[in-house]
Amino acid sequence: MKRKTILDSLAKDERSLVAAAWDKAEQARRRYQVIFTSFLDPGQRALLDQYAYLWDVNLDSWGGYDEAERCLVAFNPGEEAVPEADYPLVALEAKGNFSFAPATHRDYLGSLMALGMKRDTIGDILVKPDGCQLVLHENMLNYVLANWQAVGRVSVDVRPIGWDELQPPSPQIRRHRATVATLRLDAVVAAAYGISRTQAARLIRAGKLKHNFRPETRCDKLVEPADMLSLAGKGRAQLLEVGGQSRSGRRHIEIARWC
Repeated sequence: MKRKTILDSLAKDERSLVAAAWDKAEQARRRYQVIFTSFLDPGQRALLDQYAYLWDVNLDSWGGYDEAERCLVAFNPGEEAVPEADYPLVALEAKGNFSFAPATHRDYLGSLMALGMKRDTIGDILVKPDGCQLVLHENMLNYVLANWQAVGRVSVDVRPIGWDELQPPSPQIRRHRATVATLRLDAVVAAAYGISRTQAARLIRAGKLKHNFRPETRCDKLVEPADMLSLAGKGRAQLLEVGGQSRSGRRHIEIARWC
């Protein structure tokens, strides 16, 4: 009854994700073995975290490196964390002459999807001047090596690489302090991204913002310390700290912005 009540309360895409995760958790507990999901984004993982207390298993995750955005989730019935080496992941490198036709993340992803691959088999794609590195589910390794020959009009040479060869970017984080009239989402977004509150409200209502990795269109939603924000085209930010009030009654806040 609890399962049906919870699933019925969710939107369709969330319902299918949580239902599949519930099945995997029960399978992991019944067999007492680790069961993995496909690649999930931070919002999907945050959704599963909300229900992990019901499943009597630990949820671990790994995406090939510490700051990976797309990760596999491990339903772990044991007490020890799942070793990174146990995750069914591989790293690849694709190189080509992109001097005259630079490729974007979308180009690389599109060329892989054009091979018939599903998005949930592909992890992070790290764009380089002469190609890209990416994390992949190990089941897709041979297929990609045999079929991925070009990105657009540029031929690529594809090879597996060791984890020590993977070169994720070092995150550039800038911190700044601001004051806001309220901790409403539109006010904090305006302070975080250096835009007017009117602009922030318009972007939020247009579906351009994610709050804690979930789409959010309510401008009056309150933001709490440690909450993550992501505005389309402007990157991520995090509310680090909420301080006291100024003489005019505005709240002092500290924000981190990923550049």
